[in-house]
Amino acid sequence: MPYSQKHPNPRVIVVGAGIGGLMMGLLLGKAGITYQIFERSANVKALVFSRPELYDILLRQIPKDRISFNKRILSMRRSAGGTRIYCSDNSIYEGDIVIGADGAYSAVRHNMHKMMKADEGVAPVQDVKDMAMPYMCMVGTTGPMDPVKYPQLSDPLNHLHHVIGTDIHSWTVITIPKNRFCWSVMVQVKDQAEAKEQRFRNSEWGPEANNPLIDEVKDFPITFGGTLGDVIKATPKDRISKVMLEEKLFETWHYRNVVLIGDGAMNAMQDAVVLANCLYDLKDLSPESLTAAFEDYKSQRYKEAKKQVANSKLNARVSSGQTFVEKIVRHLILNFVPTSVKARQFSKAAAYRPQVAFLPSVTDRGLIKALPNRPSKRAMYEEMLLRKRDVVLTPYEPSQAF
Repeated sequence: MPYSQKHPNPRVIVVGAGIGGLMMGLLLGKAGITYQIFERSANVKALVFSRPELYDILLRQIPKDRISFNKRILSMRRSAGGTRIYCSDNSIYEGDIVIGADGAYSAVRHNMHKMMKADEGVAPVQDVKDMAMPYMCMVGTTGPMDPVKYPQLSDPLNHLHHVIGTDIHSWTVITIPKNRFCWSVMVQVKDQAEAKEQRFRNSEWGPEANNPLIDEVKDFPITFGGTLGDVIKATPKDRISKVMLEEKLFETWHYRNVVLIGDGAMNAMQDAVVLANCLYDLKDLSPESLTAAFEDYKSQRYKEAKKQVANSKLNARVSSGQTFVEKIVRHLILNFVPTSVKARQFSKAAAYRPQVAFLPSVTDRGLIKALPNRPSKRAMYEEMLLRKRDVVLTPYEPSQAF
């Protein structure tokens, strides 16, 4: 069927109101697609680096009636009208498409696997295996601090100081705008069984769960002067978070009308951009069209996501690894790999910058040129109509009813 001015307007359920979920909702709104975001928590914290500001910027773009907090997803079931989600407060919602943006331990992924097992008798074996947990990380962002005591805070350039300890710890302190530091402590996990037990005990870590690690690291020196304890004291308790860093690249990204986007800010936002492009190009809501769109999304993102996961693992081992092999690798990379080689690797990664195909393109700034982006078939068709027929196309507005 050729492209036309009439396009489907699916009802899209986005589960998870982190940075990825908000980006997904923002782009769906720009595309004129009806959506609703459901978040299990009363609010979402974005603590690392300057993400609180980024999160607030994204959140302000989402109409208040398009996001529902305190909505923990218990189950999903197919229905005649699509898929229904069942929440812990006994509410039920139905959508044509369900997007899981709810992190590594995604309720949407879990329920998608259950649906696959019910239909086909098996769940994807590789995807249901436990994730590796190589590090525990505590992060925070301070309030404003004294630039006289810490003169680097006045520099318009960011200063990043990273210290590798002699046992299982490494820590980073970075200057950010408004005379603040963001900081992190990495603890290498040697016992996977103990890590799993900690994750189980602290699935909803609160401020009190941070105290043992704070006591453990408070006297560690920082190269800006003073100790980690000084910056931790200057950090509001609700701006400190402790998480297990877990590694895995899942192979199953979608099933029927359910699709997943990745965890981690950069991966999640890039996933959202590419998936939004694919949904914008939908011709109809048939199972075949949805599967083709989701396969297109995965084919565009899988190779890059795999690279990013591999790079993340390598960077963590170089910057924080404490095993004998990791120390040798770090010594070789930092002392013998030419700066030009490392710069080329960085340039390749930075050149991958997918853009929203149905919005004006962002021009290149800086020295690293972006890789070419795939054009939208629908956007190209609509542009052709404008040129040939002088047709004025009215943008779709999302329906007020979900």
